[in-house]
Amino acid sequence: MEEVRTDKFGVFAWVLFSLAILNFFNTGVLRFYVGIAMCVAIIVLLLTSEGWHSLKGLKKITFFSLLVFTFIYGLNVYRFQFVDFSHFLMYALSPALFYIAGHYLATRSGDNRYKYLVNCAIIASSAIFGFLCVFYTLRVAGTIVSQFGGHRYVIDWWTGSYLAATIVGTYISLGIGAMVVLFIKAESKFALIVKIILSAIVLVSLYCEYFLASRIAIVVGIVSLTATLVIIYSKSRELIRVIFWVGLFLAALYFSYTANLFDLKSTIINSPIAGRFLSTSVNGDQRLQVWRESGQGLIDHPEGGQATTLGASSAHNLWLDVGWDAGIFAFIFALVFTISSVIDFIGSARQKGMPTLLKGIIISMLISFILASFIEPIIKGVFTYFLSFCFFVAFISSMQFKQGSIDRPKIDSCSQ
Repeated sequence: MEEVRTDKFGVFAWVLFSLAILNFFNTGVLRFYVGIAMCVAIIVLLLTSEGWHSLKGLKKITFFSLLVFTFIYGLNVYRFQFVDFSHFLMYALSPALFYIAGHYLATRSGDNRYKYLVNCAIIASSAIFGFLCVFYTLRVAGTIVSQFGGHRYVIDWWTGSYLAATIVGTYISLGIGAMVVLFIKAESKFALIVKIILSAIVLVSLYCEYFLASRIAIVVGIVSLTATLVIIYSKSRELIRVIFWVGLFLAALYFSYTANLFDLKSTIINSPIAGRFLSTSVNGDQRLQVWRESGQGLIDHPEGGQATTLGASSAHNLWLDVGWDAGIFAFIFALVFTISSVIDFIGSARQKGMPTLLKGIIISMLISFILASFIEPIIKGVFTYFLSFCFFVAFISSMQFKQGSIDRPKIDSCSQ
């Protein structure tokens, strides 16, 4: 394997990116300047010959649609006086600059270890903020706070303010989505270390989910695990072994539940997440109502401006929120960016030579990002999560693998 090439910008950009995704001091001047420093660093890079040369490899349709979408969105929410000028700059420029940073860092090395590290850090940076908030809330309040009209809140460990439990659940959804690493064989000692780290993140994410009772995190975990394993092993006899191990795991879980081993059944029935699923049916979910309302609003009020009255504070969907706030053109370009990003991702994931464990990690991450975007107000509520997505899809679409080292898919038990 070739050595990982680093440069001063790469190290600086990665430190700033991690701080941004960790919501460094969350609100206030420090977080704002972390984002500004990241954007300024990328702009300075583009003024150099090496940085400008790196733009030649950008996926132009994806990058252009992202730039147009975020600029229209930022301009319109500023025009409608929903945000101030600093937020206009944040919305209009930072997603494209994070996209450039992801593309640039992907070109720094062809070493698989580097690719593992970057993707693992994206998951960890997002999940750690959620962990800190949950643990801080449990230490201060003993449980998830629910005194505000029955809604559930978590205390922000940076500021002491309140964050919706669903928002914090979005941050840990990447950690829960990484469950697929439990079932895929690590092809090297380094990959095994990554697998162990991500397995620990999965366990802590599930522990936090027990208290958060976020249905999106559960949905992300089940769908990403199932879909990723089917995608990876659909054309391989290994699928039979996958089904065997997953089936064995579910059978053991079911037996433990029905027999109430270690009070498992009692714990689950009395858990906050069980109460959440039993208290609200799918048809009764408020999201379905606001999706219909915001979808109709795109026709009735294509200019946006939140002219349509919704039964909630947002449409709880990235694309519909964009249309509700900024109009149908921003909505269309947001869709184009998403579809183009997925196409770029598929093209990169099909490369020969990509280790199976790495492929499983990135597929589960993409599914987690997309599912969270369908259900939560990502742009308005979890903007750093959206920046993570921009960075992630650029990094993945720019990864290159040597054709000579094809990794054979192998299935692993949960115990490794």
